[in-house]
Amino acid sequence: MDKIGSYRYAHAEGHTDICYSENSKYIVTCGCEGDVRIWEGVNDADQKDTCVGERAWSIAQKGNSLYVGTDTNIVQAYTFPDMELDGIITRFTAPVTQIDISPDGRTLVAGSCDMEIRLVDLTTMDCKVFAGHKAPVLSVCVDPKLEYIVSSSCDATVKVWCVETKKVLKEWSAEIPKCNAFESSKSLCRIHFSRDGNLLAIPLGETVRIYERKSWDEMKSLSPSTKVSVVKFSPNSRLLAAGTDAGDIVVWDLTTERELVPYNKSTNIGQENHSVSGIAWKKDCSSLVFCNVAGQLAELVVPLAEEAEFNEQQHSMLISKKYPKLKNRTVPKSHLAGISNSNFLRHLFIKSLKNNKFVDSSLDDISNQVIYLLQLFPPEDDVIADEGDIPLGVPQFDDDDDEDDENVISLGKLNSFPSHSNQVPEIKQQPAFQPSSTPLHLQQRFMVWNSTGIVRHFNTEDMNDIDIEFHDTSLHHNFRMNNIAGHTMGALTPQALILACPTNETFPSKLTCVLLGGRDSQREWDISMMDGEEPIGVTGGNGWIAVATNLSHIRIMTIDGTQTDVTSIHGKFVAMNGSGSLLAVVFHSPAGGLWYTEYRCQEMLLTAQVAVAPLPLSPGDCVLRWIGYTDEGSLATYDSAGVLRIQYGDVWRPVSHLDNECKSKFDHYFVVGISELYQTVRCILCKGTYYPHVIPKPLISEVKWKFPLCEMDAEKNRLEEEYVRSRLTVPHLSTENNEDSRKALEKVVSITAMKLFALACRSNLDRRAISLCEIMPSLDVINLASKYAVKIGQHNLATKVTDIA
Repeated sequence: MDKIGSYRYAHAEGHTDICYSENSKYIVTCGCEGDVRIWEGVNDADQKDTCVGERAWSIAQKGNSLYVGTDTNIVQAYTFPDMELDGIITRFTAPVTQIDISPDGRTLVAGSCDMEIRLVDLTTMDCKVFAGHKAPVLSVCVDPKLEYIVSSSCDATVKVWCVETKKVLKEWSAEIPKCNAFESSKSLCRIHFSRDGNLLAIPLGETVRIYERKSWDEMKSLSPSTKVSVVKFSPNSRLLAAGTDAGDIVVWDLTTERELVPYNKSTNIGQENHSVSGIAWKKDCSSLVFCNVAGQLAELVVPLAEEAEFNEQQHSMLISKKYPKLKNRTVPKSHLAGISNSNFLRHLFIKSLKNNKFVDSSLDDISNQVIYLLQLFPPEDDVIADEGDIPLGVPQFDDDDDEDDENVISLGKLNSFPSHSNQVPEIKQQPAFQPSSTPLHLQQRFMVWNSTGIVRHFNTEDMNDIDIEFHDTSLHHNFRMNNIAGHTMGALTPQALILACPTNETFPSKLTCVLLGGRDSQREWDISMMDGEEPIGVTGGNGWIAVATNLSHIRIMTIDGTQTDVTSIHGKFVAMNGSGSLLAVVFHSPAGGLWYTEYRCQEMLLTAQVAVAPLPLSPGDCVLRWIGYTDEGSLATYDSAGVLRIQYGDVWRPVSHLDNECKSKFDHYFVVGISELYQTVRCILCKGTYYPHVIPKPLISEVKWKFPLCEMDAEKNRLEEEYVRSRLTVPHLSTENNEDSRKALEKVVSITAMKLFALACRSNLDRRAISLCEIMPSLDVINLASKYAVKIGQHNLATKVTDIA
């Protein structure tokens, strides 16, 4: 049987990309004519075609989603395999050249012709930007452990970036001609991590170099005698495939460094050589598919490593070994994965696929057995040599009690490696953030957007300004100030603009306050933090300012600059917000999860209103997105699952699920304010992201609350939702300045209660009708219910209702 089938037409001539679906059921390709095609096999004559734009540059598939990089400068998500639009993941200012997904499917990294790399958390849609290349990005690859990303560029460099710090840790020369356009590059220089992240393969000219993680020392060098453009590890990390500029495909067994497939296209097809542009391995490593810049697609069957010769000496050695001598022997876990180098002895590993036993058998009798002669090379202290001519590393076993055939040496069943139950699981902590602000890495961002106004920060090569806009210009006129100190966070109240900056090369960390309504000639003051102390959160209230620091301090000052109080919080700070005399602080509990404390600022001293208590969040990997106070003064939160909660007394109530109001799962709302009186959320719809763009100025939407009651399609349940929502809100509205609105809401409660009573009567549900009367808001409503029961002829029910009154 031939190792490779014929090339077939897949796309128009030009850059073509390819990947397997996660389960290897489908092959997915994209090409320069703008189509994405889904194939059930290379010979599929009825593939599914979807046009995604004028040109499609890169694809990646994970779970139920397919991600496509197009000439419209976006990474577009589609449902898979239905290919319906499912949101925009991130945007660039130039076409997207490659996309890579982490093995867990939670992180996407993409490179672009605008020389930027973006790493997106697909759970929270947070985005990190990596800038440093001086030409279009050719290739990106994310570390399976999410510590690094690696990129190559038309500037002829390969860079290793730290995900946390966004700094370059290592750089190599790519040995390709420099150019300023992706399409004119002589090589794609596609790099790849092994599945465990321990090895990194980079095509550098006519050599594929394999580097060790962290140290980035070269471990292997493989030379196919022609320039390599694309490399790809097999899913088990034992094999490495390389595609060259000349159209060759080479596959190495990394255990032996032997070429399993020294395949050359030109000698088999007799056509002009075309550079390989993409390689994808099948999940079981039995074959791979690849495409080239001519838009052609082919499949290559990869031969397995030759079976080991089971000679007489090895057979006798296994028989001579006694079970007690092998029982406590172990082999490092990495050896069982086939990882090796070139300094140690052979080890014979014989395993029955059928019953997981070690088997003693001649080569002629092993119908259900696989024999590997692995070139395993552990450090000298990892494996103790057995007696005999051939050292044998055997994993730990427990004896089994079953009867074995006479040709089987029962060595027990293979145990899994011992779990480390005493290890404490790592708790992922949410970093500190400012409510109603957008991320710091954006050049144009909102420092705060609340009921008072909007503070924007413009940080580009040409300017570093802060722009302040007030919703009510009678409070203060709009103004702009130069951000000389490098302020990164801000808060806005009717009395003051509060800004804070970390330590930088020019200024120490400090807090700055700009008074808005004062008559003093000195309207601005600042104060520096203590040595080693950095502000990580700011807010303000009626006459006071609060700043949270990295030392777990909350510092209280008056708006004129008098320091009045310092308190400590119980864990790592996350967020805070203030209103009037109230201050809410959220922090991490040492045992995990978010907790909060609410303070009342009386005479400029903090007095705890609420003891330390857990902050409710949706289950899973949800994080807090917003915390603040409603217009009426109730504490509220909003999490990444889209659930809005308001605290009524000591009880947190989910009043709405905003994500259910979005058309796409990738769309989200950015909360800026809440009104209990009108039962609405003031928010901005963000398509494909969590954060709004600064320019053009986004529009505010008012989304009505919807309590999460069941079966909301039924009339009864819709009335119940309106009744519950209104009834819970009324007691928490103050009568000051809201008397008419409060009465209107009380009327809604009464009308809704009567509608529910009437519906129960028409359905002959007397018990439900009586229960409704027991919770009606007033005696007048109960009497009205009694009259209604008489009117429809239910006199017994009317009598019972009258008794309740």
